[in-house]
Amino acid sequence: MTVKIIQDADIFEVDAEALSHGCNIHGATGGLAGAVFSQYPEMKESYLEGCNRGSFKPGEAFIYETDSSDSFSYIYNLFSQIKPGPNAALELLRSSLLEMRDHMKLCSVKSVNIPQIGCGIGGLNWEDVRPLLEEIFGPEEDLVLQIVIRN
Repeated sequence: MTVKIIQDADIFEVDAEALSHGCNIHGATGGLAGAVFSQYPEMKESYLEGCNRGSFKPGEAFIYETDSSDSFSYIYNLFSQIKPGPNAALELLRSSLLEMRDHMKLCSVKSVNIPQIGCGIGGLNWEDVRPLLEEIFGPEEDLVLQIVIRN
């Protein structure tokens, strides 16, 4: 199976080619998104500019290519929410995950770290999200989705 659960770990420390997290299209950054954006200030600037221009649509992914010295090649900002708060939607998450998966296949990205996406501030239930992740990434023999559960 290409979906792995990694318990009691820091998502930034687990070895992978890419990192993903959920966010909204209004530029509010809390929780893990806030931590990701603080580690990648140039990405945060691009994200905020896109939010202000209305460039992002719910269910899309804002794909950020990092510089070659970074531990991750790509950051996948998944628009699983329209606005901040407990309103993530499974259909938006599905759409953004599919976009991430397709980009990974196209660009030969073999592994990505993901949190229990949408289940914190977003308000989704892990019992609904986990099967979605397994459905999308389970059949992909060449891709590894590492669900990192923080310590």
